[in-house]
Amino acid sequence: MSERHHYLPYHDALKLLLFLSATVIFTSCRGNEWEPCPPTGCASDLSCLSPGDVCVLKCTSDKNCPKGETCTGWFRDAESFSSRGGRFCKPASRNLGGSCEAPRSGCKPGLQCIDDRCSKMCMTDGDCPADWRCSLSVLVPGRPDLSPMACARATRGPGDKCGPDMQCRRGLECIEGICRQLCTSSRDCPKGQKCRGRGYSGWRGRLRFIRRGSADFHFCTP
Repeated sequence: MSERHHYLPYHDALKLLLFLSATVIFTSCRGNEWEPCPPTGCASDLSCLSPGDVCVLKCTSDKNCPKGETCTGWFRDAESFSSRGGRFCKPASRNLGGSCEAPRSGCKPGLQCIDDRCSKMCMTDGDCPADWRCSLSVLVPGRPDLSPMACARATRGPGDKCGPDMQCRRGLECIEGICRQLCTSSRDCPKGQKCRGRGYSGWRGRLRFIRRGSADFHFCTP
C-alpha cells in the first residue's frame, strides 16, 4: 500500500511563510527591559517609561523584580492614551539619602524613593539612624499602604535656620524657622538662654495665644 503525501497549495504555503516571518520580526522588535522603546512597543510585561522612553518592568512589590532590583520606580506610561502610572523595577544601588531620581538609580531593599531621595519609613526617631529624625513626608506614589512618616537628615543645631529641607537635631524643634530647645525651666537651656519662649499648637492653641492664655509648651530663647 503506497503512502500518501499531502502538500499545501503554493499560495497557502506562501501565506504561512509570510505569517511566520512577520511573527518572528514582530517579536524580535519588542523592546526588552532598559532598551529604548521601539515603534512596536515594549514586550507584554513591560511599559514604556515617560519621560525617558525606555522599556521598564512593571511591578507591585520587590517579588516581581529580578535579582538586584527593587520595586521603587514610578512611571507614566507613554504607550497608553490615558498615561496611567504604575511602579517599575530599578537597580537597587542607592543607600539611605542617595539620589533615586534617575531611572536606573533605585534604592536598596527596605528603602523607598521619596522626593527623589532614598528614605526609610518610620514611626519614631528610634527607627532612624543617628543624625536622622522621623518626620512627616509626602506619600510615596502608588503606595497608599505606607506611612507618611520617613527618616530625614537632621543636622541643624540650636539657633540655626530650619525648614522642611533643613531638619533640627533630635531634642530640638523648628519654631518660626529657628531650631529651638524645648524646656520646662531655664536649667534645660544652653548657656546664655532662658526658658521664656511660649509655644501654641492647633486652632485651640491659636485661640489661647490671642487671649494670652497658657502655652502648650515652652522653649529656650536668648
